[in-house]
Amino acid sequence: MDKHVKKQYLSDEAIMEIYKNDKNKGTEKMVEKYTDYVYHIIATNYPTYRTETADLYQNGTIGIMSAMKSYNPEKGAFTTYCTPYIKKELGNH
Repeated sequence: MDKHVKKQYLSDEAIMEIYKNDKNKGTEKMVEKYTDYVYHIIATNYPTYRTETADLYQNGTIGIMSAMKSYNPEKGAFTTYCTPYIKKELGNH
């Protein structure tokens, strides 16, 4: 498989529809979609915490889950909405 081929993800709106019906499945899809984004925030804000990347990632996913509880896709991009939630959880670590 070509490593330059990007995986196709559902839209945030579609994931939120899944989330309304099945919170676990919706959360799983959103976390999978934004894994690289969480790692990007960690690399940008905590570049010296390399030994704690796995723990920071776990906290970042908690931020995604917290943001999903009140996210409305009609009001903007999920990355814009979830970033403060992710940063808050990373800061709590």
